[in-house]
Amino acid sequence: MMTRNEFYDYVKDNVKDYLPPSFQDAEISLMKVTKQNDQTLTGISIRRDGEQIVPNLYLEPYYKDYCAGEDPDKLVGAVADQRIEYDKEEIPEEFKIVSDYENVKDRLQIVLCDPEMNQERLKNKPSKQFGEFTATYQVMLRADEESLGTVSVTDSLLQYWGITPEQLHADAIAAEDARIPSLYNMNDLMMEFMTGQQPENLFQNPGEVDLNGPPLFCLTTGDKMFGASLMVREDILSKAAELLGDNFFILPSSLHEVLIIPESLADDAHVLVQMVKDVNEAEVLPKERLSDKVQFYDRESGVLENALKRQDRLTAEKEAAKADRSERNGGKRSIHDRLSEKRAAVQTGPAPVPQRDRNKSSQAIL
Repeated sequence: MMTRNEFYDYVKDNVKDYLPPSFQDAEISLMKVTKQNDQTLTGISIRRDGEQIVPNLYLEPYYKDYCAGEDPDKLVGAVADQRIEYDKEEIPEEFKIVSDYENVKDRLQIVLCDPEMNQERLKNKPSKQFGEFTATYQVMLRADEESLGTVSVTDSLLQYWGITPEQLHADAIAAEDARIPSLYNMNDLMMEFMTGQQPENLFQNPGEVDLNGPPLFCLTTGDKMFGASLMVREDILSKAAELLGDNFFILPSSLHEVLIIPESLADDAHVLVQMVKDVNEAEVLPKERLSDKVQFYDRESGVLENALKRQDRLTAEKEAAKADRSERNGGKRSIHDRLSEKRAAVQTGPAPVPQRDRNKSSQAIL
């Protein structure tokens, strides 16, 4: 049985046998592509002379079929068929306009990531740091039921466009606003999946949200694409806090949305972090995972910080304050502590004398 790399080389070396004569002089190459969370995929490019845009056909699904017992030559033929099918499709006009920034700036998207999980992916890309997260950028060229066409903004593309990283970010924010930042009650969102009924965008509701109902809310864009980027926008977080009338935890559930729980309805960051880890592991595709780092937003200070670190910091501050009070009292117990102990003693009464001791005392008197 061939190893993964042997299989990829086998496809590369034999795919021409399954292609029409027009491909006999095509340049065929394998390439590694780094995706979200530093996932590395192997693609095969089959480029004829003069072709500017060709598909990158990922080989991982074919290798999976090979491991399941599929004939390797049949799979090579399937790769060739996929490349032939691409020739039958008219290249969308959108793919031809990437070079013109004015035509694509309204298609910009901010893609948030955890930099610790994306060290390779962040190389050679303009980015902006927001606390524990990093924003990168892409151009959405096509999105339909069958495919998603995007182009990552690289340093070289930014240079070609002749714009600054600051302008790129500002235009991406404007494009994001056009897709309508949205806050949904999770119950309404679930009803949309079941009935198709459009959920209410709470940002368009002038009144405060009733927290007596379900405690979970979803923050995303109107098209529900890469909406997790909204979690690092202070204007959006401030608006959410005003509606909820509370500080809140942010659960980074995926690239496309984050979940919000008001502070009054949850208090243990450790429980929330474990919940996010469990859901990420069981329910979220690796390429769509954002992070396990639950955040906490304080509406008074406007500060977004790691919820675990905040909880540990507050605990440490409380312990330090207690130690400081003890030191100021010369290491003695405070009056409050002594009074509390005396009250407890009065309520429980004096400790009973063991029966044997009482008998010995009586004999001594007699």
